[in-house]
Amino acid sequence: MKTVEIRDILTGFLFTTLLIFTGMLQTDLKAIPQLVMILLGIITVLAFIYKPAAPNTTLLFYLITSIMLYSAIFSVSENIIDLLYPDRGWILHEGEKKRVMDMSWVWSVAAGLILSPLSLVLYHRSKLRNPRLEKGVSVLFLAMTLVIYIVWELG
Repeated sequence: MKTVEIRDILTGFLFTTLLIFTGMLQTDLKAIPQLVMILLGIITVLAFIYKPAAPNTTLLFYLITSIMLYSAIFSVSENIIDLLYPDRGWILHEGEKKRVMDMSWVWSVAAGLILSPLSLVLYHRSKLRNPRLEKGVSVLFLAMTLVIYIVWELG
């Protein structure tokens, strides 16, 4: 039996955090993107069950991980922008507060598009990879996505 190392615990904590951010973001999605996420989760879990060592299994897991990383980075950068500029999108016009178009979301998208692949490359090159943990994260991703879909879309 393999002993549990601190790096496995930290990696598990990182994936748990990513799952939480992804779940928060998925509650705002429409039905079709959620169904795509469910399908991706099902395919990944089946790939881990039938061909755990195949390169396409790793690719599917990395696709899920990149979605989770993007969700987390986007959410965190949106919160940072809200802290730095809490009145974004609002102006005072003739004594009335009015809503105007706000383009600060572009910074969050850019941060996610740059940092997500970079983080994924760093994870791939590191010694933190644990196949059992990756399989578990894939199963949890699928379960979380199914629960969110059932509660938010069908409920």
